[in-house]
Formats: sequence, C-alpha cells, structure tokens
Amino acid sequence: MFYSETSSSRYSYVAMILHWVMAALILFMIWLGWNMDDNEAGYQIHKSVGITILVLTVSRLLWRWANPPPSLPEGISPGEARLSHIVHVMFYTLMIAMPLLGWLMVSVSPFQIKTVLFGVIPWPHIPFTSGLQGEALYGVLEAIHGFGAWSFLVMLALHIAGALKHQFIGDRRPVLPRMIPKVFGEAEAPAYLTRGAQFVFGAPIAVFALLAISTAFTRANPPAPKTTLASAEAILPALPAAQSADAKDVSANWIVDFPKSEIRFSGQHDGADFSGVFKNWDARVAFYPEDLLKSVVIVTVDMNSATTGKKLYDDTIQIEEWFDIQNYPQSVVRLTNFRKTADAYVADATLVLKGTAHTVPLTFTLTGEGVNATLKGEAEYSRKALNLGQTSDPSAGWVSDVIKVTVSGKATRSDKAATDISVSVADQQTARPSEAVITEPEPVRAPVVQPAAARTQPAAAPQTRPAAKPVVKPAVKPVTNPVPVVEPKPPAPEDAAAPSVILPATETPEAPEPRPAIVDPPPVMDAYLLEQIRKAQEDDSAPPAP
Repeated sequence: MFYSETSSSRYSYVAMILHWVMAALILFMIWLGWNMDDNEAGYQIHKSVGITILVLTVSRLLWRWANPPPSLPEGISPGEARLSHIVHVMFYTLMIAMPLLGWLMVSVSPFQIKTVLFGVIPWPHIPFTSGLQGEALYGVLEAIHGFGAWSFLVMLALHIAGALKHQFIGDRRPVLPRMIPKVFGEAEAPAYLTRGAQFVFGAPIAVFALLAISTAFTRANPPAPKTTLASAEAILPALPAAQSADAKDVSANWIVDFPKSEIRFSGQHDGADFSGVFKNWDARVAFYPEDLLKSVVIVTVDMNSATTGKKLYDDTIQIEEWFDIQNYPQSVVRLTNFRKTADAYVADATLVLKGTAHTVPLTFTLTGEGVNATLKGEAEYSRKALNLGQTSDPSAGWVSDVIKVTVSGKATRSDKAATDISVSVADQQTARPSEAVITEPEPVRAPVVQPAAARTQPAAAPQTRPAAKPVVKPAVKPVTNPVPVVEPKPPAPEDAAAPSVILPATETPEAPEPRPAIVDPPPVMDAYLLEQIRKAQEDDSAPPAP
C-alpha cells in the first residue's frame, strides 16, 4: 500500500493544487457550454478542457488512494459526515461521467467532427461506436450531458454551503484551512512525505499520450479503402469525349515545374478565411495557343496531401462527409474547350470528386517569352454540387458554399511528345496503292531456273507474231538499280517449232492452247540473259544456260 493512517489536519499541496485547478476548469466548462453559440472554436476548447478534466480526475483519485485525506474535524455530526461523503462521491462521479458523455457524444454524432486538443493533439473517437452514429442517440446523450451540468451546479452549491457553514456559522469547525492554509488560519501539515507521484501522474499521462500518438499515426496513414466505390473514372463514359479523355491518351507538350507550381483552395469557416494547398499532384498539359481545339489538360490530385496549416481542418477534411480519402484517395480535373478572350484564356474545368463531376469555367493567363511561361488561374466550385459537408452544414452556415481553387506555376514548352504521337498516328493511315509501289517497293527476287535434267514439263510454243521491227520501250525506274527491258524480236513462222527455252532440244512438246501475247518480261531478269534469249530466237538456236 502507498499510504498509512495519518492525523494530519490539512491536505497535501499536490491535493490542494489539483482541487483548485479542477474547480476552475469545471466552472469554466459550465460557462462555456452555455455560451458556445455554434462556435466551432468554442466546441474544440470545450472538448479539450473536458478531456483534461478526465485525466486530472483519474490522477486525483489515484493520489487520494496513495495519500489519503485528513479526517473530518471533530464535532461533525454523523448526518453531516454522511452528506459530505455523498457530495464527494457525486463530484467524482460527475467528473468522470461528464467528460465520457461528451466524448461519446462526439463519437456518435452524425457530424463526425474531429477532435484536436488545444489545436495540436489529435484525439480519437471512442472505439467501436461507428455503428451507433445518428441523431437519436446523440440527442439522448446531449440531454443527459446537460442534466449533468445542472447536477454539477447543485453539488457545487452544497459543497460551498457546507464549507462556509462549518467555518463561520454555529459550532465553528476549521475546514477552510485544510484546503487554503495561511488564509483562514493555520493547519497541521501531513506527518509524512507524499508518495506515489510517479505512478499517480505517470499512468494517466502515459495512456493519454498513447491514445494521442496512435490517433496521429492513424490519421497520417489512413487504411486502404474498405469498400470498392465508384472512382473518378467510373462516371467518365457519361461525360463528353474530351472531358472523359484519360491521362494516358494526352500527349503532353509542356513540362511543369512542380516545385514552383501549386494548387490552392480557399473559403470561409465560421466567418474567418481559411486556405489550403495540395502537396502532391500530377499534370499532363497539351496546350496549343495556336490551335486551342486540340488542347487538353488532365490533373490528378492526391487528396490525402491536402493541408491547411491547422490541425483541426486537416483532420476534418479527410472524413467521409468531406473528401472521404479512405474511399476516394484521388480526384481528377480535366480542362477542355479552351477559348481566347481579350486578355486571358478560358477553359471548362471538370472536377471529378467522390464520384461526382462538376464543371465550371477556369480563367487563366499565360505570360512569358519563348518556351517558358507563367500560369495564373482560378475557378469557383460549389460544395453542394460536389456533395461536400452536406450532412453537418448543408446551409453553409459554418463553411462557405463557394470554394475557390487557384492554380499558379511555371512550365516549359516541348513539342517532342506531340511530334512523336503525330508520326505514330500517320503511320497507322493506309497508303494509296500508287504511293505504296513508289515508296515501298517489294524486294527484288532472283529468278529460279531449274537444271536441264529437271525440265520435264512441256512448254507452250511461242505464239506467232507478225514480222515487225522490234520496239524498244523505256525502262521504268524503280527505287533500286534499274534494268533496261528490250522487247525480243518476234520469231519467223518457220521458227514455231523451235525448242523451248526451258526444255531440252531433243524433246518435242505437244501443241498447247493458244496463250495471250507475250508481254514485257519483268525487270527482275538479268539483262544479259534477255539478250541471249533474243539472239537465240533470231538465230533459231538454243539459249545458253544461265
């Protein structure tokens, strides 16, 4: 055991400090609860002080166990002692129950507003309460919480009245010096040194720190999507073709300088301006000032990278009612339908967020020289159109409905990607036959001539032509080495029985069916061989073997 019986007539200094600090915090909480007037900053302070009271109450109970309080003054009647005991029990019960009720209210609230203690320390909802969220239970807890505040005031009045009565009325008993020494008189100090301070204060603070650290880690590393919901791409088939273009289909001709560029959003919350920025995003920019019709820009944003510089906002915008990053970790913005105004450009900016598409005009300027440019632009989106915050604030009483998105940055033009894709598309087009013959000639094949022993097929006798002077046609110039083509002189009638070019001279072929007139041989044959064939036909002799 930490303690032993003592005859001390006053409390230890640690007990006195805990008593008066908690008394001040409780009075402040009651006043604040009646004067928050739907002020979000007031709610956060109320929750912060409530959790602080809970931790201090646990420490105070442990301290009371390790360092028991002095006995009641002599002369206190049994009825007064019993009433004093009941009041103390009620005080400790309310000091434990009220913060827990408030914590449970926040956990089951349909608004699901995050808790950040004193604007710095993230605090979780009570585990396993997600299935209890709803207005019905929240209303019941709110009523009980309000009744507890009134109970606190009643217990406080009884406590103060009893202390003043014993100190100043009737048979006076010195009770105030027990908690306020040297003001209303002297009291005997404890006969022993206080003990157990490390355990009394260390255990609650360790639990407090563990909850805060685990909450911070969870919010910084959200779990994978618990359900497969419609992503940004799921609704694209319903959009116009240009708006539904995928990033991989865009041939970017601008290189964005991301360290010098940013996407920022801003609005008002509770009458005060707020602003945030997305740290991680990517953009494929195909923008042609000289040809706006083929311009398209696709921006992919990591919604988990949104930061406002205020812990409460950073934690709140991640929940399901707002960005819902657990199920929709990315959003997509497509800029299409570019047009030029007198002093700027305008494009249709289609934002796909949480499975909802919303298109508004984005006005921007592009300044710079040569291939380097500076961009500044802005667009205004409606929270209602994007289904943001429509459970807790559908009337825009706290957060403005209009959210302004501004873009700024630097980029360098490089048409290499656009040139490559143009060539690729051109290659897929079907060329006309005449162009194919000229630009893509088939490879020249060498003639295949069988040896004399293998020439067994009968050859058709050459058709008799009327004697005429040979006509020499100009050769068609192919891409490769041209071969002049000379039409052979037609044989005389008596040469009709001359042996074939590809059969032995001793074999007499059968008379074949008449065949069409001999046309110019293709340019794939050797010029020397053609000349020898012509001479053989004129001289009625067999041509030489090739």
